[in-house]
Amino acid sequence: MRGSTDPRVRRHRDGSGAANRALVITLALALGVIVAMVWLVGGPISREVQAMPSDSALGEPEQLDGGIIRVATTGEDTPGCGTANTPCRTVQYAVDQAQAGDEIRVASGVYTDMHEQDGLFQMVYLDKSVTIRGGYTTANWTTSNPDANPTTLDAEGQGRVMVITPTHGILLEGLRFEDGNATGLGGGPDNRDAGGGLYILTATVTISGSVIFSSTASITGTVPGSEPPLGGGFGGGLYARGGFLELMNSEIVSNTAGVNFPSYGGGLYLDHGDAILSLNKVMSNTACYWEDGYGGGLYLDGSEVPEPSSAPADLNSLDAPGLFSASLLGNTIQGNEGSPIADGWGGGMFANHYQVELLDNLIQYNIGGRTGGDSRGGGVYIFLSDAWLERNRVLYNIASGGDEGISGGVHFCTSGPVTLRNNTILGNIANTVGNGYGGGVSFCKTTATLDSNAIISNTATLSTTAGVNGWGGGVWTGDNAAVSFNNDLIAGNHARTQGSGLWFGVENSPYNSQGERLTHVTIADNIGGLGHGIYVTNAVAFLTNTIISGHEIGVLEASGGAVTLEATLWYGNATLDTVGTVEIGSLNFYGNPAFVDPVTWDYHIGEGSAALDQGVVTGVHTDMDGQPRPWGLPDLGADEVWPPTAIVRAYLPLILRE
Repeated sequence: MRGSTDPRVRRHRDGSGAANRALVITLALALGVIVAMVWLVGGPISREVQAMPSDSALGEPEQLDGGIIRVATTGEDTPGCGTANTPCRTVQYAVDQAQAGDEIRVASGVYTDMHEQDGLFQMVYLDKSVTIRGGYTTANWTTSNPDANPTTLDAEGQGRVMVITPTHGILLEGLRFEDGNATGLGGGPDNRDAGGGLYILTATVTISGSVIFSSTASITGTVPGSEPPLGGGFGGGLYARGGFLELMNSEIVSNTAGVNFPSYGGGLYLDHGDAILSLNKVMSNTACYWEDGYGGGLYLDGSEVPEPSSAPADLNSLDAPGLFSASLLGNTIQGNEGSPIADGWGGGMFANHYQVELLDNLIQYNIGGRTGGDSRGGGVYIFLSDAWLERNRVLYNIASGGDEGISGGVHFCTSGPVTLRNNTILGNIANTVGNGYGGGVSFCKTTATLDSNAIISNTATLSTTAGVNGWGGGVWTGDNAAVSFNNDLIAGNHARTQGSGLWFGVENSPYNSQGERLTHVTIADNIGGLGHGIYVTNAVAFLTNTIISGHEIGVLEASGGAVTLEATLWYGNATLDTVGTVEIGSLNFYGNPAFVDPVTWDYHIGEGSAALDQGVVTGVHTDMDGQPRPWGLPDLGADEVWPPTAIVRAYLPLILRE
């Protein structure tokens, strides 16, 4: 045993070797007897048999059951609650008992208990990494079914539903957050009220399969002692500052940011954080009822870093805006409103100093404003942000019913780079009673690329009042915007005065030298006012391989600008093909484009089209359907026709193994 590290031996090194040997033999015999007795009485040795009631190997009390705590309306908040037979009564009590990594399962029912902590009043104050799931029953704690067994956390207008402090790894699933009210609780920019339903501070949170309903950030909402008075609300349903939010398969419905002061984000307000929002329904939310409202459905704000005295630590280190990103994937943004009586910007969504991507979303029936002020972006307003929009459907949105409305569908201002690809922008209205600019989409001080979009049946203004302007039924660009169009369809749009299809230029401002470039674009059947396919003033435009069909006047250059065309098909422009300073180039064709079915917006070209094989070679290698271009020589317009017997080959890059 010399040199042994066994503590039983070390303690007896001052004795004789014989004594040590005798002790070891005695201990060995005793241990053998104990093992034999245990085997005879209870079978083989196991930790489960050996552990005593006080042994730490048993872990926490029974309710954890592998880290699971149960809550039911029939339960009771007592030490040791949380088992299947003795659930806790409130989610807050379960959270207080939980350890990081535990799961809290909540049975169906309506929970209305409120709690105060750190000066905040809410149902649940969450400051640890746990999972909270609803949809269970007291008869089935294994399978969650929130549809059949709704679990509702109802604050009854007495405070927020949930507050989440700086924490990582939180999952909320299958819950209904209802009737929260953050009036007087502050917590937003300039300490104004924020987050009526959920208030999330610098946390990493996933919310799945849940409903955030009928919550308000601020009703009166003035900051005590502020001069001038500050008020308004931020994020009626949810406010998240910093951190990372993943929101999926959830509904944000009928929430309000504010009432009496300008307010932001009726459904959701994301403040200097990153987010992924997928497969959600953001519906019937309002930014503000009696004042200016911005982002009826959601507002993304990365514009100003909060002051160090009030900002979380991870925000204090930021030295510039524009560091944040949000991805919206497959969501429905519907029926939201900025403001019924004042300025309304971004009826569906407002993004400010963000990097945003919108893929496969349905954005419809949103309203910027109704009767007052000016409104912009009935569907979406992108401001000072980079943006990528692809495969979205932007349908039947309205910017404003007041003095001025800019873009019923999507408005971009001071942004770039911006890309729109394969979107359908249909049936949007910039204004109903006043001046309207850009029924479908508009650009201000923005660099943008459009590719294979269908911009159809949009309206600049519905007004018939003398002196009211309606410019750019489909597209309006102004104030030094630089936009390129490839394979786009601009058809069936309406403008009361100028630019039924597209309006390019600057009014009462310096000349726009940036220029608009259109390649393989179909501009057809746009009506209203003077009936222009394209209207250009104080700007330049370049068009190549274009179809211009079915207008009163095809292209009009009004003053101070120029239009240059090459390889154009002219058809059915009743009065004139061109007016003003327009260079039509050497390749001009006159004949029927043979559109397949304009009544159903099918502007593919058919057999015998005068557009077949008449174009010049450009850098555009696909058409509006993504098919290769050209077959022979390029066709004019957005569509490239391939013979029925042609085999379309896709050549993959050759990879050589070294």
